[in-house]
Amino acid sequence: MALLKTVIAIFLIVAAFNATSFFTHFKNFLSPILKMLRTWIPSVVNLLEETVATIYKYCAESLLEDIKRAIVVLTELVGRVAELFHPAVRSLLEVVTDCLVALHNNGMGYTDEFLQQVLGIDGATLPDQVGRARNKLLSVILLLFWIIMGIICISRMSYNKFFLLMSGTFLVHAFFGPVWCIRRLAFCIGICLWMGSLVSTQTGLCYSIMHTKARTPEYPRSNAKKFPVPAEFVDWNVPFPEYKPADYTSKHILQMPPYADPDIRKGPANVPLKFNALDTTYNTDRKSYIGEYEVVQGVPRNPVGRTGMIGRGDLGRWGPNHAADPVVTRWKRDSSGEKVMKEGKPVLEIVAIQRRDCKEWALPGGMVDPGDTVTNTLKKEFGEEALNSLEVSPEENKRIQESLEHLFHHGTMVFQGYIDDPRNTDNAWMESQAVNFHDDSGNAFNKFTLQAGDDAQNVKWVEVSHELRLYANHLDLVKEVAMRHKAYW
Repeated sequence: MALLKTVIAIFLIVAAFNATSFFTHFKNFLSPILKMLRTWIPSVVNLLEETVATIYKYCAESLLEDIKRAIVVLTELVGRVAELFHPAVRSLLEVVTDCLVALHNNGMGYTDEFLQQVLGIDGATLPDQVGRARNKLLSVILLLFWIIMGIICISRMSYNKFFLLMSGTFLVHAFFGPVWCIRRLAFCIGICLWMGSLVSTQTGLCYSIMHTKARTPEYPRSNAKKFPVPAEFVDWNVPFPEYKPADYTSKHILQMPPYADPDIRKGPANVPLKFNALDTTYNTDRKSYIGEYEVVQGVPRNPVGRTGMIGRGDLGRWGPNHAADPVVTRWKRDSSGEKVMKEGKPVLEIVAIQRRDCKEWALPGGMVDPGDTVTNTLKKEFGEEALNSLEVSPEENKRIQESLEHLFHHGTMVFQGYIDDPRNTDNAWMESQAVNFHDDSGNAFNKFTLQAGDDAQNVKWVEVSHELRLYANHLDLVKEVAMRHKAYW
């Protein structure tokens, strides 16, 4: 048995390097079950989707905040489901909730007093019952804890880390099988694989809720209107025979600027495009940050779901169009130089630009040009949009670039994945890599004078809070940064 578990662990390690393929097969297995549920018990499925979407909402926060808030949300929503069946279930859920809260606040250090308070067990006179009760409680807690961890891990598309975590658990289980908590841990991770797959990008359950800006009725900067797509029909696995998406590609893209692909629907290109690969011929990376995407009738298909429009819209590339977004932050300080505090937490500021095209405030990012790197794009876009480097003298531009080279040398990647962008279509979509560059002392970026340039008409330092409104899903990126710095939100 130990040998078998070791083999399984090795298989999972190998699977970590091909996680997308694994989830594709798992999706094919799960899809008929989901379709059956949608037909027979749609109300329960809607509650499940609401649960998944609500938990996903908190996945951009720090891990402890994720767990703390997800516990509350999960318990509340499951409580609603429990009311449909039997009142006794609610009592059980309340006990589990108390256990989860204690786990979050006190770690694993459960005392006999806690068990006596929650379950009414006298630890002094019934030590055996207390021991058994503690084991059962820990089993339930581990199960729910790892389900939540699985949801967080998979929804963040951290497939490799998740598979390596599973394989490590199986290896430990193989050599330390008698340890009861390890056995339960292995079982719980198996459960969280199933739960995590429900919110992976392959099933589209959570993305059907957050995939909203890509389904806006009108395409930006055009008169083209999208075919309406209700949230329940975003997933490609859900039949939608009435679906007749609008076909739109802007005239500018059809004129073939350097960053645009040929219109392969009118006939094969002279040199075929290599999807899901590094296309050296066109000097672009066509691999998606969220895994392998399908190519249907010769063109890529949006892995998140329907948008109501086919073609490329205003995007140059078929499939993923990669952008880079620098999140430049510093602490907000008062006149005496002290950090401004709100609700006991320091307040962050970010550099934001006002886009010239749609007038919305956004991060000073941009598209990764053919042959360019994400790192260079981050520096270039910040210089062009926030420092107006294109309009200054060559000497000043050189000074700016040298200073940015030093400041942007160390950054923390906070996001890499699909962007819910109104420009997305069924065949072309935005993806981004966001990197946080934090000026802790506040002195580094004081050397620069913010000046809007290129695609920006305004630029300024903006206070970070939940009331901020930004373009596309830039607010989610800023929220992630705020949580990582334990700042006010």
